[in-house]
Amino acid sequence: MARLLVSKVLSIVKDKDAYQWSKVKMLHLVCDCGPHFRSREGFAFFLHDLVKDWKVNVTLHFLGEQHGKGPVDRLFGWTCAWIEAFLQDRPIYGLQDLLACYRAGAQEMVNTDPPRPKFHIAKFDPGVTRPETRTYFQCPNLLITRTYCLKAVATPRSIRLTNNVFSDAQGEEIGNWEIEPRTMNEDDVESKTWRRTFWSGEKSWESTGPKPGEVNELVRRFSSQKHLEPPTPPEANDSVDLLLSKAAARLQNAALKKKRQAKALH
Repeated sequence: MARLLVSKVLSIVKDKDAYQWSKVKMLHLVCDCGPHFRSREGFAFFLHDLVKDWKVNVTLHFLGEQHGKGPVDRLFGWTCAWIEAFLQDRPIYGLQDLLACYRAGAQEMVNTDPPRPKFHIAKFDPGVTRPETRTYFQCPNLLITRTYCLKAVATPRSIRLTNNVFSDAQGEEIGNWEIEPRTMNEDDVESKTWRRTFWSGEKSWESTGPKPGEVNELVRRFSSQKHLEPPTPPEANDSVDLLLSKAAARLQNAALKKKRQAKALH
């Protein structure tokens, strides 16, 4: 899915003159440490296929485990605000309403603050079936789960990979690696069809709950942790100025929300 999504985004960027794609020499990709990104199939796409097909060098950054919050996640806060403002005027019943919501929110941000980021809102559809040929990165001397920054630079004859360990460090070149293509079996229909939803099979919230006296995973976790005492809460040491500023911010947000609600009623 990352292959199709990134390729779609790059095709949009490349075709728009405002982005000046011809001047891009190094493409920086920032991912979390999830196995759907830090995987052999993901490495083959990020470090080989992108460099070869898009004629651009790539630096792949992985955020530290459980430390992925930052400016990249700011988009989720923006979209939540867009949805909240949109719902004051009309409901969201489907994807078309959500697209209209995002377009309206993005345009409002541009109108109120032109220097802010520009947004391209589009529906992403990966198609019914996944690509038949998939590529995998093979390197016996590289521990994929211990990598946090890798760089792929095109050379006249090949691609030079460097394990920088950290984004601001200069690492050593990676050798003895190869890209393994795999063609899916035509009879493997199940694996060729995309799963449109994350959950498949029986859903835990639809199954019958445990009866009194039965032991399940939740009961076992409770039994193993019930002897633990909660930590002592820290003492409040906020200054008066800080408390007043927090209260003022809450009142201001409440006033803005009431103003939006009153505007929607007229």
